[in-house]
Amino acid sequence: MKNSYLTLFLVSASAVFADPSKEASPSTAFHQNRNCISSILSPTPPTHSWELSDNSNDKISMNRRTSNPNKPQGWSLNIGGTYTWMSFSTPPTYSGNTGGVLGKLSYQQSDAFFGQARSYYNLGRLSSSKNKTSFHEWYSEFVGGYCFSPTKNWTITPYAGLGLDFLSDHHTGFSTIAPIKLNYAIYYAVAGLETHYTWENWMLGLQVDCLPTFNQYLRIRSLPKAAWVLKNRTGVAVQLPFAYRYAKNFWLEFAPYYRFLPIGHSNVLGLPHRNLNQWGAFVTFRFFL
Repeated sequence: MKNSYLTLFLVSASAVFADPSKEASPSTAFHQNRNCISSILSPTPPTHSWELSDNSNDKISMNRRTSNPNKPQGWSLNIGGTYTWMSFSTPPTYSGNTGGVLGKLSYQQSDAFFGQARSYYNLGRLSSSKNKTSFHEWYSEFVGGYCFSPTKNWTITPYAGLGLDFLSDHHTGFSTIAPIKLNYAIYYAVAGLETHYTWENWMLGLQVDCLPTFNQYLRIRSLPKAAWVLKNRTGVAVQLPFAYRYAKNFWLEFAPYYRFLPIGHSNVLGLPHRNLNQWGAFVTFRFFL
């Protein structure tokens, strides 16, 4: 402040003791002195400071757009149960209710790598117009991809990986047909897309998977040393997960689903192809580590 007053005094003195030989109108001198005083008392901030402020605001707005504390992020573990109504075709067609358990280990962050390992076990008793079968299925999938976040509430995650499915189909005998135990081993690729929209404590999503098989084998329990190669086909799976966060790191998830797994035919055995259709729901507790 003292420096400002000193500068003001010097400017005023220079106006008083100016060289009389130089002609200047009173109005011009007045305006010059007023501009000098204004520049002293109200300095204009440098331009580069405003540019730095604008860049900081851009970064803040970008972080606000991409970060959402309500999004599930990081490592998580799903554990729960399944209910399924299924049909296993080729005459006769077997159908019935089954149940089981599932587990998932996932890593997911916005605009970062995505990885997931998921495993399901399903069993039940199916019946047809002629006989019954004891059905067991265990399948696992391992996928990896990238999680894109177009907005702070929405994520899109394409991924790819591998899966394996082991089916046990144990038929009871009927008429002149003896009981038979069939074991299938199916290896397939997984190409899928998962998307979620999250708001407050709720999440709604969609998951679609394409399941092209590349190896299918059939073993018959009464012939343990033999295995038959089946023709490869392509399956599909769809889920509609809906979740609610009831505590800080805990979510309850309900996911209706449909899964179609085709089993190829065998010319050697004279067996036609079979179709496994599954409709059901997963109910899981999800915990973020």
